[in-house]
Parts: sequence; C-alpha cells; structure tokens
Amino acid sequence: MKKFFVAMSALCLFAAIGSNAMAGEKKMKAGVDAGVVVPISSTWSDGAGMNVGALGVFEYQLDAKMTVTGRVGYLHGLAKDVSGIDSSLTMIPIYAGIKYYVMPNFYAAGEAGLTMMTFKAEGKFMGVSFDSSADETKLGLTAGVGYEMGNLDFRGNLLFPSIGDLGDYMGLMVTAGYRFGL
Repeated sequence: MKKFFVAMSALCLFAAIGSNAMAGEKKMKAGVDAGVVVPISSTWSDGAGMNVGALGVFEYQLDAKMTVTGRVGYLHGLAKDVSGIDSSLTMIPIYAGIKYYVMPNFYAAGEAGLTMMTFKAEGKFMGVSFDSSADETKLGLTAGVGYEMGNLDFRGNLLFPSIGDLGDYMGLMVTAGYRFGL
C-alpha cells in the first residue's frame, strides 16, 4: 500500500511539472503543515483525545484567484482515559481540494478525499487486560479559511474525517505551514 501511494505521488508530481513547463505562467508549490485537531463532536471528544501531526502539501496555481491543492499526512491520536480505558483515533488524510482567494493573501478552502482511521483501545475491563484496534477508510472533507504571509500558510478548518458520520466525527483543525516554489 505504501509503495502504491509513493508511486502515485511521484506520477502526479512529474505530470504537474510537465504541464507547468508547457504553461509557463502557472505556479507550483510544495511544503509541509504542522497540525492540531481538537474533536468538537460529542462522540469523538468523549471517546478520544486530540490529534497532532504533519501533512505534506502540493499546490498548483490555476489563476490569480484559484489554486488546486493536495495534502497527505499523519495525525497521531493522543490517548484519552475513558473509565480506565485509554482510547485514541489516529488518521491518515489523503485530500485534494481548492483554495479560492477572496482578497490578497486571504482564502477560503475546501478539500475532500480518503481518511484512513485507526481506533485503538487498551486497558482493563472487569479485571481482564485487553488491547484492540480497528481500521477503517472513509470519505472525508474539510472546509475552512486561511491566510498566507510570504512562504508561511495558516489555516483553520472544520474537519469531517467521515462524511457518513458527520454528527459523530467533527473536529477543528488548525495548521501552520511553510511553502516553497517548484
């Protein structure tokens, strides 16, 4: 699975570089975002802690107001003690989206894609120790606003890692990142 994602990422990058060379005026950027996700829906916040991690970023500027984006990352779920049981939700988001600049440096953004989620729980229940996990891949999305200051990018999003469970899984995701031109 890892090899597939690496190969697809390389293919997309080479295709974008080739199309950028032909277009001339298009701009591409890559970078990294550090992120924190705070669960705000009761199901998620009652059963798991917040997430911290990083996301690799690729951006392709279509025109002065619109940029196509891609982000892939790892958001580690911090354990939360729920009645003596430590539980967490770790995510690997693979999202593509659009940034629309409403004024210079200030943008609205939306993304959609796959969220690979791992639920973990460990502890003792009725004197019996256990350690279990479950993996799921869901369709997720983000919606938010951001601000660019030179090579720095700051964004606040509502994160819905599972569209099918909108009421159960909703978080506030804040990222700060660095971009460089390709």
